[in-house]
Amino acid sequence: MKLDFQHEGNNVIIVKINGEIDMGNADNYIAEIANYKDGDYKLIFDFSQVNFIDSTGIGMLIKFFKDNEKLKYTITNVQKDIQEIFDILNLAEVLGADRFQSTIEDALALLAQD
Repeated sequence: MKLDFQHEGNNVIIVKINGEIDMGNADNYIAEIANYKDGDYKLIFDFSQVNFIDSTGIGMLIKFFKDNEKLKYTITNVQKDIQEIFDILNLAEVLGADRFQSTIEDALALLAQD
């Protein structure tokens, strides 16, 4: 898995996730994004290149987001197969439906309201 951080201005950072989120790399992923949890950042997690996520990856994401509830973020561009898993787990209810946006543009518009 690889993370790319694209600064968009106004403290908005698009976090492009490439590859798999699994037991072997989820902790590294969380460590990298943790660098942005204490600032006044607005994070957009672009899942367009995520092709696999296992239960460990999902669990670590949920824990990170629940532990950092004041963090301003959205998750966008989720692949169909992964969205089906998120739907089964009811992540929109767990994390908040507004946390999931269809496109980066939608996410930018939502975060601009804060």
